[in-house]
Amino acid sequence: AALLADGEVLAWGSELLGSASVDSPQYLLFSGASPPKVAALSAGWEHALLLMDDGTLRGFGRDTNGQLGGTDTDNSEPQPVGGLPPSGTKVKLMAAGAQHSLVITDDGRAYAFGLDDAAQLGNIVAASAANAACRVSPCQPVPTQLAPGWIAAGSVTALAAGRYHSLALLSDG
Repeated sequence: AALLADGEVLAWGSELLGSASVDSPQYLLFSGASPPKVAALSAGWEHALLLMDDGTLRGFGRDTNGQLGGTDTDNSEPQPVGGLPPSGTKVKLMAAGAQHSLVITDDGRAYAFGLDDAAQLGNIVAASAANAACRVSPCQPVPTQLAPGWIAAGSVTALAAGRYHSLALLSDG
């Protein structure tokens, strides 16, 4: 996926825009009369997250293990990620891993959701957890706040997520 200067998004590849592979870039379509503009994007294995300029978060692609917020529905059109943040709070940072997602809100809270087979969610899911909403266990299919104190509120300046790991850059370096 690519974010263009005017806030439009081009997307291509397997599973990202539905079940068929898309070989050439296509404009991402949004429903609604005038959706907010995309401020940032992050692409995972078969899903992507979009941080909108109004501080909301949308996702599209496959929701195999709750990486789109637990709908268990694959979406070719960006949908709001449910379960975060509390009313009046906006998303500040986000990162899409292979099959998990990370979010930091403007009040400094950290959230993780999706596949947790290598503790990439920060051990918020017990190793033996099984969930009917997950196609692979263990997973956390809805955004869950990391324990207060695990990451000091307001200290995260950047996020990154890989296949089996997550990274947070803290303000003190």
